[in-house]
Parts: sequence; structure tokens; C-alpha cells
Amino acid sequence: MNDNKFSLSTTTNLIFNLIGFIGALFVAIAYILWGYIDLTETGKSVIEIIGEGLFVFILTYSITTLLRVQGLLLGKSNKKFVGTEELFGETVEKVSPLTPFAEEFILGENESALKKVRTRVLSKVGLVYSDHFDEQGRFLENFYVIKDEMSKQELKRVKKKNNALNNAIYANVTMLQFDDLTSDETAEEDPNYLGPTERQYMFTRSLFSAVSSVGIAIVLGYYTYELIKDFERADLIYRFIQLAIALSLGLISMLFAYLFIVNRLRGRMINKINRLDKFYNTYKDKSIEQRLNIGFKKPNEGDESDGKSDNPGLSKDTGRESKETNGNEKSDANDSIEHVPNTEARD
Repeated sequence: MNDNKFSLSTTTNLIFNLIGFIGALFVAIAYILWGYIDLTETGKSVIEIIGEGLFVFILTYSITTLLRVQGLLLGKSNKKFVGTEELFGETVEKVSPLTPFAEEFILGENESALKKVRTRVLSKVGLVYSDHFDEQGRFLENFYVIKDEMSKQELKRVKKKNNALNNAIYANVTMLQFDDLTSDETAEEDPNYLGPTERQYMFTRSLFSAVSSVGIAIVLGYYTYELIKDFERADLIYRFIQLAIALSLGLISMLFAYLFIVNRLRGRMINKINRLDKFYNTYKDKSIEQRLNIGFKKPNEGDESDGKSDNPGLSKDTGRESKETNGNEKSDANDSIEHVPNTEARD
């Protein structure tokens, strides 16, 4: 059993190491076969051309889609991706007791990101961020003044600096949300979600199958085929050329899909892990009283008159608040355990 697994893994790695050569080989074969035929007008009607074009489209689309899906599956089975995915899940569980501080952390991250963008814009024209923005990120209203005695070069520099200041003032950055760091688009967010039933799966797949089948039925119902009486090798060669091109495009899609998973999607996950670690290291020493004061009421403590709380963000349902608080107390007990990050999953 182990020998078979090793053999399959070795074969997969070999294919990906040679996928560029394999794709180039298909293109080379198509080019060589092309030398045996001459392109001429078919003399067919527009409808006949559309019909044959649809068959070629279906062939090419099917091959590229299947190989793209195969690339995604191989990427998700990559050892580094699997390790990173496991580390991400552990990190999300680790920071869960600190979620009352999430809003404060995200606010700081967004302010820091805006400052970085503005600093880059200003540095391109030799300006310093602190000379034009205060610590809260407010503009100091100190544009450069254009004077009549300025030369053309000085006037050009001043306009360039003022344009940079305007760009910095109205700089746009993506506003980060804490859900962006804890959500995993590669898995179901609800742990109690058991997945679709057989009936649900069959219904969704039946919709796609029905639409595609209608298109194919129209084409096959309109056209009819008969055996070629004067069969020529040129027809077969032309089919081989079309197939070689379709396989080449499919291999390219497969490679791009694989690289997307192991590089971009995994890199996105590593970025989330690093930010969550930063969040954890910033607030891990906060006491449970500080956490309760920010987001929750203390257990068995509340306003007996109307159930209202001094914190406007709290629900009037005191039973729900106590339940969430008890959950935090249990989680806080695990904060003393030192987390040993899986550095291999981030490499």
C-alpha cells in the first residue's frame, strides 16, 4: 500500500515538473502535423460552420475545465498547503477568546495601512508623511503655495507635490474586517453544517446538466452525420491538431490552477495567520475583566430593574451574555499554553 502511494506521489510530481515540456510537445506535434495539410475554405454554409464550431468548443471547454479542476485538486493535496490550512485552523481557535478586542485591533490595522499608502505616495515626490498629517491621520492643510516669481521648473515641482498631497488625502485602501481574517473560503464556516444531501446535490447538478443537454440536443437534432465516403488522412490529421491544441490549453489551465492554490491562496492564508498572531501577541496578556468590560457583562452581574447594560452594544438577553462569558472563561484557561507555530507551514 505504501509503495502505491509513493508511486502515485512520485508520478504526480514528475508530471508537474515536466508539464511545460509536455505542453510544448503537444504544440510541436500539432505544428508538425500541420505541415501535412493545407487550409482551404470548407464551402459550408454559416449554419454548418456554427455547428462544427460548437462541437470544437465543447471539446476544448471540457478538456480545459477537467484539467483545471484536476489542478485545483492536486494543489489542495499539496503537503505545504495542507499544513498551512491546519495551522490556520489552530490559529483561529487560539485567538477566539480575544475577539472582544477585534474591533480595536482592526481599527489600528486600517489606520496603519492608510498611513503606509500615504507615505508611499508622498515619498515619490520627496515629501514626509509627518510634515503634512498628524498622528490621527488628519491633513494639516499645508499645501504648497504657487508664487508669481517661480520658474517653470519650480512651478512644475510645486504642482507635482500638491497633486501628491491630494492623492494622499483621498487614498483608498481596502477596509479590513475581522471576519476577513477568521473566515476560511476553502472550508465550510459552520462546523454544524453536514453538507448537502443527496437530493440537494442531484438537484443542483441536474440544473447544469439540463441546460447543457438542451444545447447539445439542439445541435444534434438539427444536424445529422453520415460516414465519410472519401476518407482522407488530412481529416484525421486535422482532428489530431485540434485535440493537441485543446490538450495544450488544458495543461496550461491545470498548471495555473495548481500554482494559484499553492502560491496565491496559500499566501493569502499565511497573511491571515501572521495578522492573527499579531493580534494574539498584542492582547494575550489582557485579563478576563478587561475582556468583559469591552464586550460582555460579568456573570451573575446585571441591572435587575430592566436588564439594560452600560455597554450599548450588549443585548438585553442576560442569559445569552452569561453563556458567552462562560465560554470566554473556559477559553482563557488555555491562554497560558505556549503556542508553538508550525514554521514549515509558512515557508
